Amino acid sequence: MISQSGTSKELIPVDILTDRHFIAWLEAQGISLVFSTYQSSRLMFIGVDAQGNLSGFERVFDRAMGIYATTERIYLSTRYQIWQLDNVLSDGELYQGYDKLYIPRKSHITGDVDIHDLVVEDDSNRIVFVSTKLNILATLSEKHSCIPLWKPSFISSIVGEDRCHLNGLALVDGKARYVTLCAQSDIVDGWRDHRNNGGCVIDIQSNEIITTGLSMPHSPRYYQGKLWLLNAGTGYFGYIDPSNGTFEPITFCPGFLRGLAFWGDYAIVGISKARGKDSSFKGLPLEQNLAQKDTEPRCGFLVIDLRTGSIKHWIRLEGEVEELYDVQVLPGVKRPQAIGLYSDTEISQYITLESLESFSPLSLSHSTNSLQTITKTIQERLKSIDKQNSTIQSNSNSQIEQLYQQAYKLQNELKIDESISLYHQILTQNPQYAPAWYQLGVIADNLGNKDEAIIAYKKAIEIDPNYAQAYNNLGIIYIGNKEIEQAIVCFQQAITSKPDHAFAHNNLGLAYQMKERYIEAANRFKQALSINPEYTEAYHNLANALKFQKQYNQAIVNLETALKLNPNHIKSYLALAECYEQINQEDTAFLR
Repeated sequence: MISQSGTSKELIPVDILTDRHFIAWLEAQGISLVFSTYQSSRLMFIGVDAQGNLSGFERVFDRAMGIYATTERIYLSTRYQIWQLDNVLSDGELYQGYDKLYIPRKSHITGDVDIHDLVVEDDSNRIVFVSTKLNILATLSEKHSCIPLWKPSFISSIVGEDRCHLNGLALVDGKARYVTLCAQSDIVDGWRDHRNNGGCVIDIQSNEIITTGLSMPHSPRYYQGKLWLLNAGTGYFGYIDPSNGTFEPITFCPGFLRGLAFWGDYAIVGISKARGKDSSFKGLPLEQNLAQKDTEPRCGFLVIDLRTGSIKHWIRLEGEVEELYDVQVLPGVKRPQAIGLYSDTEISQYITLESLESFSPLSLSHSTNSLQTITKTIQERLKSIDKQNSTIQSNSNSQIEQLYQQAYKLQNELKIDESISLYHQILTQNPQYAPAWYQLGVIADNLGNKDEAIIAYKKAIEIDPNYAQAYNNLGIIYIGNKEIEQAIVCFQQAITSKPDHAFAHNNLGLAYQMKERYIEAANRFKQALSINPEYTEAYHNLANALKFQKQYNQAIVNLETALKLNPNHIKSYLALAECYEQINQEDTAFLR
């Protein structure tokens, strides 16, 4: 039975059954699992304790759904929030026998937009999630429920109606790329009429529907060069054949499939029982497939060998948990647990503190004065170096480059403190290493510490006066601070350093536009487009500059080009309607 001591919610009766060798396999792989069940509103963990026994743990999170997890951080979507849980234990530290303790540290309220899958993109650390209720991909907004990013082309408008049951999202090379949905329906609840074979996969970069004929597909994941998914309504796990876009079934799994993770040569597939009186699962091909194999649906996980398609291990959950949504692997974690929200004693009295070392250089995420401290420390070090007439030895360059690559990788994995520590190590060896300063600026910028980011970007520029990206990012901060003239200087410097920097040309145009210098703004946008003819945002911005000059017909041409490149660019539709209204073509504006 799963442990839940210390919560005010009653323990739910769940027995975990496994094959004889699952625990040994889990321990040998050096992993544990985290998974969600919205039916029972639980975030749950499976690991191995010090005695080699299976360890289960759960905490209450209302309608727990999509999970994105790293060793140190878990993002979880719930009924109307996205939670960030952070591990507070150091390597080798234990808490009540557990080697990871995840504590809710941040919550972003989205409202009930029915979030299903969510991911974190590598380059920007941006959270991207599926809003099934709105039929869109979205990201977080500081002010609103969310920022729409993409919708299927057949969805006519963004409204609170689950029309196509958009649910799954796959990353490719760290970018959101593929989605799954249950039907190409533009009518509320219309997807239910096409559950048996209306499902499809869409490439959101090209808006191309690459696979059709699926039955309630879920959990697309790109792994080892293949796009895998769960054809949930049939019970089959498989992949998409890129040559013809067909689904290639690999393994039949006895249950409705949701939740897919990979480790080495293994897939971990979540299976669920039918949903009580709900007819969503009734009449699916899965029913016939189960009958043919004379078996009943179950709830749990299957470990499938990708090399053979055979089921190597299984887990069954018996009791009140009957449906799962998502599963993730926690690498290097033996026995995890979390603190929940429903025990005043637990959540209010478990207090953790940063060590005093956190107030030394480069702990950006915890000290708002950290970069000023860095600056002072580095300046003192530079004086010391000057006095000693020291030089950085060439044989250390390769070591510094290796450290930088490690730090950058950690930064992309959201291991911010670890990456900061390595950047500090780099600057200890070579205070003149501009890329380290630049990345510290990026981290500070992303964390909202704009003053610290300015110091870091300026330091990078001081070391390398041709650091175009540092100038560009510095200019963006000045725009946000409404220091437009300083922003213009920065963007001009970025362009001088790198004349083909399309983003800097575009940003300079925006700065000119803010100063009502519309002709100069238009020229900058045109220059950006000459460098990158597929720059949707630059076409939109050029149209705005032309609109301000009352050149509505030319603005329309650019907006239509933007919409050809990105049919889901909502801002361009709105601007297009305004242009038609301005030239007294209200009917056209209404139709569009």
